[in-house]
Parts: sequence; C-alpha cells; structure tokens
Amino acid sequence: NYKVTFARVNSDAIARYNSNNTMVIYAPWINSDNGAAARRLAQLHGRRFGIIPREVTLTVEDKDSDVWLGDIRQIVHPDICDRNGVEVATPFEIIQAAESDTYELLALEYSYDQLIPDFDDDVTKQIIDLSVNEQNINLLTKFTSVYGAPTAATEAIFIVYSGVVIGSSSTASAALLTGAWPAGAQVILQINSGGFVVGAGGDGSSSAAAGGNGGTAISMGYNMTVINNGVIGGGGGGGGYSSDLFESVGGGGGAGNKVGLAGSDPVGKDVLYSIDPSNGSTDAGGNGGEITYSRGGEPYDLSGGNGGNLGQAGQNADSNGGAAGSAIVKNGYTLTQTVAGNIYGAII
Repeated sequence: NYKVTFARVNSDAIARYNSNNTMVIYAPWINSDNGAAARRLAQLHGRRFGIIPREVTLTVEDKDSDVWLGDIRQIVHPDICDRNGVEVATPFEIIQAAESDTYELLALEYSYDQLIPDFDDDVTKQIIDLSVNEQNINLLTKFTSVYGAPTAATEAIFIVYSGVVIGSSSTASAALLTGAWPAGAQVILQINSGGFVVGAGGDGSSSAAAGGNGGTAISMGYNMTVINNGVIGGGGGGGGYSSDLFESVGGGGGAGNKVGLAGSDPVGKDVLYSIDPSNGSTDAGGNGGEITYSRGGEPYDLSGGNGGNLGQAGQNADSNGGAAGSAIVKNGYTLTQTVAGNIYGAII
C-alpha cells in the first residue's frame, strides 16, 4: 500500500564485508510525485554507511563545551593512520553527549562511499517521478508542490515510468502542460519504455454529425527537452456513422486516455447479423459497428467507421470521422528532442 518503494543494493559493500544487512526506512512524507526523494534518501543513507564508520569516545573540558551534537570535527587518533603510519586527521560527527564534571562525547566517522554508477542520482538535479496514472497534469505545478518555486538555475527532470499513462479527462484539454517557467530554467521530460503521454480519444459518431476529434497530448508553455523512449500520441478521432432507410450503426471510439467511447449500437428492420461498435483503447481505435439486414430478400451490409489509432483520424462513413489530436503543440516555444521515440500525431 506504499505510494513509492525503492531499494538500493550496494554489491561492492556486500563483497567488502561479506555481509548483506538491510535497513528499511519508512517515510510517510514521500508522495507518489516524489519518488526521487525515496531514491535520494536511500542513496544518502546507503553511501553514509556503505563504509562502516568508526566510533571514538572523547572527554572534553568545559572550555571545549562548544562542541555539541551534530557538529563535525577533525580528529587525530593513533589508530587512524595512512600506509606509512602517519596519523591522519579524519572528520567525525558528534552523535551523543553527556554532561558531568566533563563532557563525554561519542563521535561517528563522517565518510561517504562512492556513487553506484548508472544507478545513483545526481543530487544537484531536481527530479519528479510520474509513477502513477494521471490526467491533465501541469509540470510547473508538480515541481512547485515538491521543491517550491523554481528559479532561473533550476534543472527539473520529469520521469514517466514504464506502465504509466498520462492522459486527459477531455479532448478539450491537453494531457500534459509544461506551465510557464522562469527564464533560464531547464525542463526535461523523460518517458521510459512502456510509458505513455496521450491525448483523449474522440467519441464515435451516433448521428449525421462527424465523430469526435482527438485531444492533444502535450501543450507547451515553455521550452522543453524530450527524451522519449516510450509513446507520445494525440488522441484518435472517433469513427463516422452510417445509416440507410431503416438501419443505422455508430462509429468506433478513438484511441487515447480517456478512451473514445463507441457510437450507437446497430438498429434496423429484418436484421440478420450485427456487431456493436467498440470503445477505443490507450493506443488503438475501436471498431465501427456492423449490421447485415434483409431488404426484398437480399442481404445488405452497413458499417460504421473505425476509431483512429493514436494520432490518426477516425474512419469516414456516411458521416466523417473525427480529426486526429496533435502529439505536441509548441505554441511558439522551442522543443528539443534528444530521443524522439514513438510519436503519433502532428507536432505543430
């Protein structure tokens, strides 16, 4: 039931000490947007104790009572030497203090193990994890809720994880807005393999009107860099409607999130066979409905249009299919595509 879980395994430390100890940290203040905090906490704690720190006890007089809990002091001890036997001044953190005629202090060596390559984060970067399905997100709002207001020096990285879908509740609204950042800030959107940022799908038509248009995936209000190993797609248009004298059938829903809904079910006289139209899915349009009916003893077929896949218009029938939604609307801002990946729909 945890919002975010993260495990950091230091194989070098396991080999160094022939031991595999585990520390579990529960942090109720880390929410689903702040998985980076879970990684950073694991990283800092793991590095802090990746090399088993030494302890020393100190007795100091009243004149040195300014040394207190949390302070870090360089300590020279005859048991801490270099390879030539020369004593080395080593930083220790005061972790315990007791006051009597003198001050009894316990200090723990203040050292950090090395970073684990390609695993530990650069702590100078500010990362937001998008690790759960969401709709209509604003990157600036997400960032501010975790780190506070950005500055010109901010480098913000947003990561959409595998299996996560960022969508929209309406074709009228983009799934993801950048927001308006202060000049100089860097905004980076990283979509991992299996991650989706997609507009809403258009609904299939149930009348002579066209199928619904698909929605936009990303609308920019600031310059952005995209590292796309997943999918960015405009919503698919809804399929068109078909009718005859007594018979009618609706179109399929367009792909996206939310999915486009199917148009009307088949109706008619002397129906021999029918298939209802279907809703779209995250990446594929739904099928238009089908009906086979008898007229004067002869069979006739009638089909609604299929909903469009991501970035595709709905199929025309007697009424037109809906237009495809755009993948990215730049609104005059600069888009840098470090990795283009799978993009379905226009970049305008």
